[in-house]
Amino acid sequence: MEKKNKQKIPFKQRVKNYFIAVKNEFTTESPKTMVKNILLMVIGSFILALAYQLFYFPLNIVSGGVSGIAIIISEFTPLVSDGNWTTILTWILFFIGLIFLGPKFSSKTLISTVCYTIFLPLAQMIYDIDIFNLTSDMYKSFDTTSLTILAGLFGGGLTGIGCAVTFIGGGSTGGVDCLVLIVNKFTKIKVGVVSFIIDAIIILSGFFIFKNMVSLLIGIMAALVCSILIDKFFLGGTKQYLAFIVSPYYKEISHDINYKLERGTTLLESVGGFTNRKGYTIKVCFDRKDYNDLIKIINQIDPKAFVSIVHADEINGYGFSKFKLKKKYFHIKKKVDKNTVPLEEITPLSDYEKAMEDIRYKNKRWY
Repeated sequence: MEKKNKQKIPFKQRVKNYFIAVKNEFTTESPKTMVKNILLMVIGSFILALAYQLFYFPLNIVSGGVSGIAIIISEFTPLVSDGNWTTILTWILFFIGLIFLGPKFSSKTLISTVCYTIFLPLAQMIYDIDIFNLTSDMYKSFDTTSLTILAGLFGGGLTGIGCAVTFIGGGSTGGVDCLVLIVNKFTKIKVGVVSFIIDAIIILSGFFIFKNMVSLLIGIMAALVCSILIDKFFLGGTKQYLAFIVSPYYKEISHDINYKLERGTTLLESVGGFTNRKGYTIKVCFDRKDYNDLIKIINQIDPKAFVSIVHADEINGYGFSKFKLKKKYFHIKKKVDKNTVPLEEITPLSDYEKAMEDIRYKNKRWY
């Protein structure tokens, strides 16, 4: 079989596509919502910078992520501080994500990356004040282990809150998440498994470098506290969810979820308990990272849609399990069925179509 020649996108076109993605990310919302989301990403980045500079870096707490890598590297390069290494690694991973994950992902990490690198020196200035410096003479009377445990608890807590606030604003903290998503893209290993493996490697590396069992346990504790707070503060519980959407514009919403969010939908026949009108309820399974995009799609089409979201203990199947299937909905072979309308042919319902639909439901006929 002959290999298909993939057309290479020129560099200028890639740059143009990136700026279009960034523009679409922020101009598809109202100015008020855009300002609110940017403000949330800025606040989240500031909280993260405080967590690292006040708690992780001074006491060498390796709990995974870019900060853990920076602490390990700075042990061998005393001339470069933990904060500087964090800035360098954050930007390196940002550009790696831009290359392998595309502009859609990197546009969400851009604001957080810029703000985070600006806030790190500011957080360092706060740390230089004695009252915030856990290694200053003011705290010499306290046991070092107790201070490290407290630093791990509060550092993990602030990191979890900072990440959650950034996610609520529709952003991404980037960093090691770029590596996680790249591995997931090319190996189809679940994101949670890849994230656990990478963080475990970083934490164990810190143990072998510093040879301190207490620091290892505190690093694991900080990572657990961070993970728990992200889940509880952002949406609570698991990372996978089910959404049920009731709207007369179910066709348009379903279409955009399939083609923009790249998540499959199921249309469930339903009856309004008060109006007795028949219609369809959209059911969709999605990850935590898809939450803001899903809400944005619904708000753009029908701001009055009724949406309920529930946690899922486990979701198996296409797009969620480790089945080795390529995530390309446009290349799925479609079965010919006279009763099925291809998604790309779905258009908004006209008044006449709505009237005919009511007649169809009344007569219990299916076309």
